[in-house]
Amino acid sequence: MAWSPVDEKLRLTVRSGGHCYEGWVSENDGVIVDVSSLRAAGRDDSQGWYYLDSGCTNWDLYNQLYRQYGVTLPAGSCYSVGAGGHICGGGYGLLSRLHGLTVDWLYGVEVVCVDADGRARSVRATRDSTDPREVDLLWGHTGGGGGNFGIITRYLFRELPQAPSEAWLASFSWEWSELEKHPDQFFRIFANYGSFFAEHSGVDSPYASLFALLHLTRKAAEQVTLTVQNAGSDRAPLDAFIAAMQEGLDTSRVRIVAPRVAVNGFYREMYGPRGPWPDATMDGCYVNYCDSDLEDWQYLYYKDNYPRLRRVKQQWDPRNIFHHGQSIELP
Repeated sequence: MAWSPVDEKLRLTVRSGGHCYEGWVSENDGVIVDVSSLRAAGRDDSQGWYYLDSGCTNWDLYNQLYRQYGVTLPAGSCYSVGAGGHICGGGYGLLSRLHGLTVDWLYGVEVVCVDADGRARSVRATRDSTDPREVDLLWGHTGGGGGNFGIITRYLFRELPQAPSEAWLASFSWEWSELEKHPDQFFRIFANYGSFFAEHSGVDSPYASLFALLHLTRKAAEQVTLTVQNAGSDRAPLDAFIAAMQEGLDTSRVRIVAPRVAVNGFYREMYGPRGPWPDATMDGCYVNYCDSDLEDWQYLYYKDNYPRLRRVKQQWDPRNIFHHGQSIELP
């Protein structure tokens, strides 16, 4: 008889790129299933779909899809993030203002699930599935997060957006080393950044092809950084954004400064003693940036979708084989 971690009652966790913000995978004295060797990306003409193995990194999928087919996926900016958890959590990246989320393009998913008898089987759930349970399984992978229902082995896509042949890119950095000197400049950076995108949001915006990443890192990282990309040959949107970011800033200074706030003090200053909660300015939290300090994470991540996700869990992982600190709970 084959050895089975399920029969041995060992906890199973799954690792793709290993980029989980918390220890949901690595803090496991049971069995870690590493899918990083599953790295194929291509097109199956007989089925009429593109496919990505769950062990693909962003680097793998961008290179293979672009070089072979001239298409892409609006996935993340970090090259080493694994597709396995990134896509099913509703991954996004530099092309998302133009092309939406990764799951907006998702046609199907292949998953190894464990039934109530402890037997593993591979399931393919697609947008054409007629079995209501398979429909729910696919839905659960369109933003429901990873490590909840089984081991994802492959993602399927009927269509993918054309990859841009050109893109304009700019980057900025401001030193944390002068934090005490000019806090007004620090706040101006954030005001300019937020105001620009508040004014130019929406798919019809002339700046839909522009995407920016503002990284407010810890002081130990030494810098606040900003990366901005405009997809396409026109650099005018990028120039307009740069001009907006410089509004009211003393551009003769190499370093930009900020007030001193303690890696948890800033968190409390930002969100208050309760932590993040939907209000007039915040709509919730993003499951791919998981945070073990969140209270009421079920609502913050999923809102009114959580009861349905629990039913999907009951259907496809009734023994709760796949679980972690913030995994979907059984009803």
